[in-house]
Amino acid sequence: MKCSNCIKLISNVLEGDITTQELNEFKKHIEECDECRVEYNFSKEAREGLKKNIDIEGFVFTDCKDELMSKIDKNKYKDKKKNKLRKNYSFLKKLSPIIAACIIGIIIITNYSAISKFFIENKVSDKNKEITDTMNLENINPNTAKLKSIKDSDKFIVKEIPNDYGYRGIYDKDNLIVTKSFFEESSESFLFNVNTGKLQNFISVAKPENYIIDIKYDGNFVLWLEFTKSSMLKSVGKNLWFVFAKNIKTNEVFMMQKGELRLGTTRVPEITLNNGIGTVKSLDKQGNCDKFLFLDLNNKTLKEIGTDDSEKDPIFNFLGVTRVQDKILWCKRNDKNNEVYDIYYYDLKSNEKKQLPYSSSDKDLCGYGEYILVNNNGKVNLLNINTSKMVNLVNINTSKIVKITEENMNMFKDESGFYYSKFFSNFCLTKDYIYFKCDQFENINAFIYDINENIYYKILDKVDYQKEHIGRIYCKDRSMILYCIDSTKITKALYIVAK
Repeated sequence: MKCSNCIKLISNVLEGDITTQELNEFKKHIEECDECRVEYNFSKEAREGLKKNIDIEGFVFTDCKDELMSKIDKNKYKDKKKNKLRKNYSFLKKLSPIIAACIIGIIIITNYSAISKFFIENKVSDKNKEITDTMNLENINPNTAKLKSIKDSDKFIVKEIPNDYGYRGIYDKDNLIVTKSFFEESSESFLFNVNTGKLQNFISVAKPENYIIDIKYDGNFVLWLEFTKSSMLKSVGKNLWFVFAKNIKTNEVFMMQKGELRLGTTRVPEITLNNGIGTVKSLDKQGNCDKFLFLDLNNKTLKEIGTDDSEKDPIFNFLGVTRVQDKILWCKRNDKNNEVYDIYYYDLKSNEKKQLPYSSSDKDLCGYGEYILVNNNGKVNLLNINTSKMVNLVNINTSKIVKITEENMNMFKDESGFYYSKFFSNFCLTKDYIYFKCDQFENINAFIYDINENIYYKILDKVDYQKEHIGRIYCKDRSMILYCIDSTKITKALYIVAK
């Protein structure tokens, strides 16, 4: 018996309307044919289940029963044909990638030179695009830059924030890292929500006798410096310091470095943090820089960068540390000219240490993308560390943002005639904005420079330089903390966000 004849007989078998010879042939066929046996069992179960449900519900199933069951059986036969077609299609579908790969291979072999040229050119183009996209420098022109008050712009949101906290950094656009007091020692830090005014615990000291000196945050890790007073120790005559790190995702806290300082030493270690890489300017007992370490917080390892004895300058080495791409940069005061700082970098990939062919009159460095800011006596330039290309940002002699006179220039001279004012300082470089402050007495103020529009925005109306000055500026992406202080307290604190 053929499968087609067997399928046609299923409904007759289930109804009992079949001859003995046909039934015997049917049974013999489904014993040998798996597909027809499956079809028969399916139809039988469906028929019995349907009849059972109708009987339970009390419906009469007489006139349409035979017609309905016959259609079910016929549809199953049609589905069987479709399944066979699907199997053939599935086989071709599995084979098609192999055929396509062969065709593509032939095309690549016959057109190799043209294709390789296309990909090489596009790879170079993408690389250049990536570098260009870091910062748009086309509109920078200090000679034509405009000066505006931030109050006259709708690009920024300026909020006055409490002046009784110690501001340590920016967590995100809504939360600031603070301690309870700016001048007093603190054993814990908080997240201050600028919208609700609420505090949330952030970092507490690892040991109860310690207090926090400095905190750095990069989005994934927190790095902070703790200090233990001699009065809290059994062995007097020394102070202890510790560098701890915390993984924000796992909440794991681990110590990266520690040391001790003798009493009377006013200097403390310095730390930086950027994209999981921290640095520690470690001090010996006398307060001299004995090691410069970089910390890989992902792997919880540290490596000493400064090992040469000639580089262990007690005060003027490893200053203004910052990170740009895979390079850690710092300043060291020039041995022959005390007014000049040489710029060095350590390459994290090649483990090489080199000196850049440029110097700065400002020991503080900052960077973004592939650029760092180089300040030479009020002439501020953006330096591309890969191409060595310079772009002038501010020129103290022609700038509209400060007023230079012989009188206020003399105010910055010490007894030897050395100008100790840096004019501009505390720079922070981001993709769209550069934040900085001016240190001149009657010109004390802070500014936001819009890189794309070539505009300087003055933040404060006026600062009484005889009573107060601008403290450290904290910046992150499009946000900025600015505060003014006198000898005892913060007099004004502002939080500024670019829309």
